[in-house]
Amino acid sequence: FVQSTHGKTHLYYEGYRYYCHHTNADDSEYWKCVKKYCRVGITTYANGTTKRSAEHDHTPNETDKEVLNVRQNLKLKVVESSSPIDSIVDETYANLQSPTVSQDLLIQLPSIATMKNNLQ
Repeated sequence: FVQSTHGKTHLYYEGYRYYCHHTNADDSEYWKCVKKYCRVGITTYANGTTKRSAEHDHTPNETDKEVLNVRQNLKLKVVESSSPIDSIVDETYANLQSPTVSQDLLIQLPSIATMKNNLQ
């Protein structure tokens, strides 16, 4: 599970991200793929089993989870720190400029200006 940028719980399953569409009477949960036109849904049951309704029409995005984690960590830093938002974002992005960080993550992250604006 991971928090979306709007604070909602999302499920990662087999490389795809889903949002909870509804909870059924038997306490199972129906999740839909976050991609707008993808028609895949999965049902999770209390005993840990999962059932998928169809096949995705797109490839999984493994970097998506990392992007959400970076954004969530930035939000926490802004709330917990007395430092200015600009310096927190600049420092975080500077730390991401290392050889161990994937280029896909850097490409998919919002621009520094966008991130600063979103955290205001």
